[in-house]
Amino acid sequence: MKITIAMWLCLLVGPASALAQGARLQLDHLDRLASEAAQSVNIAIDPAMLKLASAFLKAEGEQAALKAMLAEVKGIYVRSLEFERQNAYTSDDVNRVREQLTAPGWARLVTVDSKRDGELVEIYSWRQGTESGGLAILVVEPMELTVVNIVGPLDLTKLALLQGNFGIPRLPVDAPPAGRED
Repeated sequence: MKITIAMWLCLLVGPASALAQGARLQLDHLDRLASEAAQSVNIAIDPAMLKLASAFLKAEGEQAALKAMLAEVKGIYVRSLEFERQNAYTSDDVNRVREQLTAPGWARLVTVDSKRDGELVEIYSWRQGTESGGLAILVVEPMELTVVNIVGPLDLTKLALLQGNFGIPRLPVDAPPAGRED
């Protein structure tokens, strides 16, 4: 009887813990690559650190919009590894990230595949009902691997505000100059 109850509890709690992970990706498997990388960036900014960082932003202009966006974000996690040689990481390393992004709740928004220079960029959104609950950006290059994971509600139209901040790289998408809509 105790075994049956324990088994039912595991079945009920197991999916709940998977959903609790939600928009937060598990990137620990990339830690082993840090020792092989010429440059390794590991950023983990939790809600308390976000609150502290946003305190230094001005309450006007673009910084005010960034500050408002960060008030809702639950975490920013970045793993970026740059290598001196090609194939320093395996397709399995990339696929372990992608497997998480195929879980219910994730949807791919953008794929940019440049065969010429071997760069692949994929952007995924985590949905909570009809609202955005997070974002993941996967950048795969011959000598570099980057994963950006933003957890929490996110207005995708304001995503550009985060580029270049908190270790988030600029997206390789050409935007029209300010004031022009192409």
